[in-house]
Amino acid sequence: MNRKDMLDVYNQGPEAVIAVWTKLLDTISMLTNEVAHLRLRVEELEAQVKKNSKNSHKPPSSDEFNKPKPKSLRQKNRKKPGGQKGHAGHMLSPVEDPDHIIIHRVTDCTSCGHSLEHAPVRRKETRQVFDLPPLQIEVTQHEAEVKMCPHCQTIHTASFPDHVQHHVQYGPRLKAIAVYLTQYQLLPYERTSELIRDLFGQPISEGTLVTMNNDFCEQASFFEEEIYQALLRSPVVHFDETGIRVKGKRHWLHSASTKDATAYFIHPKRGKEAMDDANLLPQYKGVAVHDAWAPYFRYDECSHTLCNVHHLRELQGIWELHQQVWAKDMMDFLLSAKQEKEKHNGILSPDTVAKMETTYLRILKRGTAELRLLSPSLEGKRRRKQPPAKNLLDRLSAHQDHVLAFLHDPAIPFDNNPSERDIRMAKLKQKISGTFRSKRGSHTFCVIRSFISTVKKQGRNILSSIEDVISEQDVSLFSH
Repeated sequence: MNRKDMLDVYNQGPEAVIAVWTKLLDTISMLTNEVAHLRLRVEELEAQVKKNSKNSHKPPSSDEFNKPKPKSLRQKNRKKPGGQKGHAGHMLSPVEDPDHIIIHRVTDCTSCGHSLEHAPVRRKETRQVFDLPPLQIEVTQHEAEVKMCPHCQTIHTASFPDHVQHHVQYGPRLKAIAVYLTQYQLLPYERTSELIRDLFGQPISEGTLVTMNNDFCEQASFFEEEIYQALLRSPVVHFDETGIRVKGKRHWLHSASTKDATAYFIHPKRGKEAMDDANLLPQYKGVAVHDAWAPYFRYDECSHTLCNVHHLRELQGIWELHQQVWAKDMMDFLLSAKQEKEKHNGILSPDTVAKMETTYLRILKRGTAELRLLSPSLEGKRRRKQPPAKNLLDRLSAHQDHVLAFLHDPAIPFDNNPSERDIRMAKLKQKISGTFRSKRGSHTFCVIRSFISTVKKQGRNILSSIEDVISEQDVSLFSH
């Protein structure tokens, strides 16, 4: 509005002036509100660029070439790096009964040249070399005798062992190695074929390797129910899920883990439909540890506790990207609470727990006040997306009992790391060997990895355990 227009309005009287000023104030309010929205949007986009696996839920694979510097959320202690006092070290130790002995003789005196062939040996110095014998395939031929009874002329043929069913076939040890390399070491079929050829001089096709894995899957399926029942009996079970590709479409790999058992399950869905089909959570009555994914809370038969490592990552991101003091305070509180529990072997007094809960509520209150100052009230008809800091603060407030459950029970863990470790193998498999080309392949992976992970957690030899199953030995994963 120029000077002439302003004079015209002024000459029209007070009502015209008030109307213009009201319109100007509305415009200023609208622009102020829009600037606030744009400022929040800029902060949100900048935060997205700066997010990585160390300060958010993003997986390490998403960091690509901009990997963040190593950063630990652990508090410093006085321990020196390396093995601690009393730690049982692992080193190569000599054996009392070596397989081969090579004697290096002294034949001549290097000073005068006199022969020492018949001189007595005063002592021997020993050194041992640990190595592998030449690797080669052994072929065992089974011959079944055929005889005719001289009395009645009946022909009798001896029986072959149960595991010898074909004219030529691979034995259980080679089959076990094939399963071990492809499903535990996660080698692609092509590279596994090359390795077996180079090590043992035996060419083997990728199709044969696939058949070996499918056959072992059928045998290992026997243990699915055993693992399932062990998880139901456990007082604490860790749950997690991650995206995975099957036939070019996104599926979800669900995992359930304890200290001595693991179960994997692939489903097209991520939420309750998949969890119902897995049929573990609908029957579980213990403590479910997870990352606050909403469908988990729909199961009321079990109690819930949340992974605080997830919270620490989010708090780290809020502190780094937005400098919100309450996030730093909450990080320090959670880490000190974890340390205090470990210091007292998992058992905290009721007074200590009450003080910690008071501190927790005080930090949440400060966080609410800080967010009001940092995020001005946004008006408008459209519903605006809440900033990540507000979402986290709401979650920590609504689920206080689930966040601090680890303070009340020695058996309840601080984090969901066991499940994250188990789920990481599937991501590694996909990174090395690519996606699953068929549903059968994904099912085979789940069954075999469940068996392998369970065996490993129990301290058993993985290769020997696979061979025992193939040889139809009596194998039991859990002692009742």
